[in-house]
Amino acid sequence: MSNDAIRTQTLQDQAIAWVVRAHASNMSDDDIIALSEWLEADPAHLAAYDAVERVWIGETPVAETAEVVDLAVARAGKINKSSAPSRRLWLIAGSLAAGLAALVLLPGLWTAQAPLIYETATGQTREVALADGTKLHLNTATRLEVRYSGKRRDIVLDRGEVALDVVHDADRPLNVHAGDAVLRDVGTVFDVLRHDGAVTVTVRSGAVAMLRAGETAKVPAADRVLHAGDQAVIDEATGQAQRSRVMVGPGFDWQRGQAVYRNRSLAYVVSDLNRYFDKPIEVDAETGKLNVTAVLTLDSEASVVRHLQDFLPVEAAESDKAIILRRKP
Repeated sequence: MSNDAIRTQTLQDQAIAWVVRAHASNMSDDDIIALSEWLEADPAHLAAYDAVERVWIGETPVAETAEVVDLAVARAGKINKSSAPSRRLWLIAGSLAAGLAALVLLPGLWTAQAPLIYETATGQTREVALADGTKLHLNTATRLEVRYSGKRRDIVLDRGEVALDVVHDADRPLNVHAGDAVLRDVGTVFDVLRHDGAVTVTVRSGAVAMLRAGETAKVPAADRVLHAGDQAVIDEATGQAQRSRVMVGPGFDWQRGQAVYRNRSLAYVVSDLNRYFDKPIEVDAETGKLNVTAVLTLDSEASVVRHLQDFLPVEAAESDKAIILRRKP
């Protein structure tokens, strides 16, 4: 069945078609990419897919979903007759534990595939739902690659910031690579910012293990594990990490359209703000030493600059190419 044909069906029928396709032995790389795009397009797609998937692996009583079973069996026969399950086999699977059902029915969802690349432009954000249910929220000026296979889940953050709500899989942990830093999920909601020579990790819930590229330890040392409310700033040049306790909001405030700074130099604040706006803000070395503690609403660059002038002894001058902040005489 072509992807165009799948898109013309009802939502439930689409979800059934995708679940059957995902569990077929001949699922191609193009199919995997198309599935990820379909899940990303609408939260309703992910909900429908999850509902059908639960029937497939036996988590939902089949008696409650007989229509779904019949449709899925018919769809399986059309997509891949050699791997289509019989209704009887599916009904049997529905009465088994999910783990046993998976052994009986699943030839393997994940195969090696080309990386999926997701990017945002300056001032843009983007939400992505991956095929395993993990959700990514990309902040401004971000680029990352998703590399999934049968044994691994890897996300490579080239630049920018991403908040992750990870579906945990102990047999196939998710790793976020940012330079030489590797951040391993332990059932987690966390944020990773790669900017200005540092990787900042903020954990909202669960835990994240901090590893180095090439490190294979299955049980990292206790001082390398971040828990809810922990934040670590990892220097990319040295690999050294500075840990602190923070309110849950920092690291996630940008999702509410805010930037929060606590005891940061103006030079750092300007560098961070330049991720959000097309016209760069510039500051000289001396003015850049000013200390900033502020909550800035990222509604417009003009508004942000105005607020900086309100609570700092600086004045702004704008040219065609930049906005220059200077200390007031």
